[in-house]
Amino acid sequence: MKLWIKNTLAGVIILTLLMAGLFLFHAPTWEFFTRWESKRILAAAQTTNELSAAVGNLGCFLTFTDGPWMAIRYCDSHGGKLASSAVARDSRGGWFESSEHFCGSFPAAKHLAKTQNILRELGETNVPSHTSGKRETMLLSLMTSTNLETARQDLKALGFTEMSPP
Repeated sequence: MKLWIKNTLAGVIILTLLMAGLFLFHAPTWEFFTRWESKRILAAAQTTNELSAAVGNLGCFLTFTDGPWMAIRYCDSHGGKLASSAVARDSRGGWFESSEHFCGSFPAAKHLAKTQNILRELGETNVPSHTSGKRETMLLSLMTSTNLETARQDLKALGFTEMSPP
């Protein structure tokens, strides 16, 4: 009977240590592999349709009036610790990355920018200019950028850093 209790206690201790290890190491390993996968997916995409699909549900694909584009692939995890990975590629060979937690803000900001544009085209004068926070305002600025250079500056203002191509 005592051996059974000792084995059970040892099992509980080992399981607790494994769970603590998963909690402590989930974010760094998740970010590394997610960033690697995002780079691979964005690098493989060649057409605008492929790039638009490559950004996933939480990213966005932007086109600018002078022709260039920017694809931002964003993934996050809320399991254990928050973990986030954003990788951006643009049509002029620029690559950027961030581990800021945007929590699905890219599609929402793009939708708001599109809604604002439609309202302005319809002649509405009372168009909401932005959401409440500074980061939301910067995201909206990125979504309404008319050229790639401005979009790159907006990305950097959001905490993205330049990286070398994969």
